[in-house]
Amino acid sequence: MTGNWKPAPGGRLPCNVTASEQCRKQHALAHRKPLYDDAVKSLMGFQKLEISEESKLDYNGTRIMLMKELLRNIDVTDKDLNKMNVIHVAGTKGKGSTCTFVESILQHHGVRTGLLTSPHVIENRERVHINGKPISAELFGNYFWAVYDRLGKFGNIQDVVPSYFWLLNMLGFYIFKHEKVDAVIVEVGIGGAYDSTNVVNQPTVCGITSLALEHTDDLGKSMKMIAWHKAGILKRNAPAFVVPQTPECMSVIQRKAEDIGTVVKVVPSLTDYWNDDDLIDLKLGLPGEHQTTNASLALQLSHYWLSRHQNNTGNRQELTYFNLQGSNSHALPFQISKLAKKALSESHLLGRAEKIKCGSVTFYLDGAHTAESIKLAANWFREEAEKEAALLDVPCEKVLVFNVSGERDATSFLKLLQPFNFSGAIFTTNDTSLKKNLFLDETIRPDNCSEEEEFRKIHQNLNVWKSMCGGNPTTVENSHVFSNAADALCWLSSHLDEHTFNRIAPLASSEQIKASSFHGKHVQVFVTGSFRLVGAYLTLLMDSTQ
Repeated sequence: MTGNWKPAPGGRLPCNVTASEQCRKQHALAHRKPLYDDAVKSLMGFQKLEISEESKLDYNGTRIMLMKELLRNIDVTDKDLNKMNVIHVAGTKGKGSTCTFVESILQHHGVRTGLLTSPHVIENRERVHINGKPISAELFGNYFWAVYDRLGKFGNIQDVVPSYFWLLNMLGFYIFKHEKVDAVIVEVGIGGAYDSTNVVNQPTVCGITSLALEHTDDLGKSMKMIAWHKAGILKRNAPAFVVPQTPECMSVIQRKAEDIGTVVKVVPSLTDYWNDDDLIDLKLGLPGEHQTTNASLALQLSHYWLSRHQNNTGNRQELTYFNLQGSNSHALPFQISKLAKKALSESHLLGRAEKIKCGSVTFYLDGAHTAESIKLAANWFREEAEKEAALLDVPCEKVLVFNVSGERDATSFLKLLQPFNFSGAIFTTNDTSLKKNLFLDETIRPDNCSEEEEFRKIHQNLNVWKSMCGGNPTTVENSHVFSNAADALCWLSSHLDEHTFNRIAPLASSEQIKASSFHGKHVQVFVTGSFRLVGAYLTLLMDSTQ
């Protein structure tokens, strides 16, 4: 996404954005530099490797040894990594949310933070944060080429670096070293034990979020194997905090902790903490009841980090040797500082629970891409849509925008979404526009999925949906396939938001897109199933003036 955020005629912003406005404007106002554009072009050559990274390299310790060697080649040593005071977070669900909460809490306490996360939603540089914001395009470009040139001394870079994911992780650690951050929060990519982020020998503290079967071809087909991989990030003398787990998973994690010489504590419920104010009014910046568990984990991780690295702990209860080493496997709740409470309420994660109002269309966007996260996101959409509908004096219609990435089971997701009374559905690829040269950061299509295959999949999803909704002719009639997000947005905004339509129409692949039948109503659009899909729609809704 390029260009600048420009107000509409009369001075109003193109869309009436809500709490996450500042984060999205950060993208729209990003000042592009040639070095960044060239860096993104180079990265595109590695993205196809990301898909096959886990199958190319055996799951054993040689992966970590290779990553350490590559880091040494760019002058990032074990000593450098250990000085970063790392908070390492693994898990199946909630990793990104937990890291976001931790980042915000530490920042509010005056800590200069670095965050290494994935995936990105709109731009590659989102994967590396400095002080709560994606690194600037200019700095990203400068650091990328510094790393690229160093690695180039050891041979063809695409032969030297196994994948896109590895390259961005190496870049992140290189940036954190040179930006002299006080704390680095690292989100594991896949698994933990052999993930390329697992190169830090002496993290300050580790965390494990909720677990579920995932990436079973790589991690194993049992919860015990999943837990073993996640527990692989634990290190000697670095305590670990985990959210409540099944007994099966907890026993694996505890056994790993005992083997390496550390302790594991299960975090308490968020309602067990206290504050000078009544905790009933505690509002998390990331909506959803499930976020309370992630927030509790983040409080424990950040609290321990602060007790280790800051002398002035204010009203925070010190984590003592007894609290960590005692026989009780449960972490103690404590008094939440006002700063931490403020940090939790101001946390924002791009691509999660986004809400953008454009004329008579309100977009609700969430990159949920597992069965459990789809359920949670759909419930959030229903609650928010009902609140909005109660305030409007016109009838509302709900429209689903859906796609999945990779080999995920689209049919099972659609079965979860069908009961939410959608008046129509849109099935598109994750492409922003067929004029792809305008969007350098857009993820390329994997080699093993041709354009024809991708179109076949979205048509198949449409047919499955129509079959599910066969008893509702209106829903079937208003369900369509579009080749890209720009075409779908033209269909949605025609006659409902003239300004959005006029901005996006030049990017559409056809001038003959038929308008929707929702004229005179308010349309509530739920975009879900893939972060790539959400990124495409956010890109257009935020800034389509190119």
